[in-house]
Amino acid sequence: MPEKSGAAEKILASTKGLREHLQPEEKPLLAVPAIWDGGQSKTSTACDVIITNQRVIAYFMRSFPKTFTFIDTLNLADLTAITFRQKSYEPVFRELQISNDQRKVFIRAPRQKLDALYTMLQFVTGRDAAPETTPTPPSEIDTEQPKTEKASPIYGRQDIQRSFDYSPMAALLLFLGGIIFEVIAFLLWSSMHSLQISLPLFAAGLIAVIASIRIRRQQNTQ
Repeated sequence: MPEKSGAAEKILASTKGLREHLQPEEKPLLAVPAIWDGGQSKTSTACDVIITNQRVIAYFMRSFPKTFTFIDTLNLADLTAITFRQKSYEPVFRELQISNDQRKVFIRAPRQKLDALYTMLQFVTGRDAAPETTPTPPSEIDTEQPKTEKASPIYGRQDIQRSFDYSPMAALLLFLGGIIFEVIAFLLWSSMHSLQISLPLFAAGLIAVIASIRIRRQQNTQ
């Protein structure tokens, strides 16, 4: 097997069912686990994000309890902007915003994984990247790039400063804390039958859950 096909074959071997969804002459170049927010639903999806010589693919397949395949794609030739976003309230994850004329997609992953995606996207779209952010692609990667008459997408980096109070972590902590308060209130009422003790805890938990939902809705509208 030619050396340049090594990366593609490794990805195909480790990603069940992917081969059936590839287009003619399409070769996977890089695959990383990430969280994909395609903007088409209120939930994000944990999946493999795969860069090929033609598309960006979000993909996973499960066979139990029944077969289910998730796939979402963006054509490289249609991309208009790619932004590496670092959020002050997310110490581990970074975010990649990928846009075309119709939609925006957000990819979240640890910095090292996201750097690899960012670098590969620069490479496959033919953009001359800055030396400090774009190492030379491995020799086993197929260097054939998609042919397109459109200009390469605009690349950039963005630091997002936001109060922790309105971060996803704050929403999660509020939700979990509210549930815990409500469980404790129920246990106290079951054992002591005292509304004076259990009701304030239940009310505090309910307020925390409602606040977490409001924060989450604000995030989804941004």
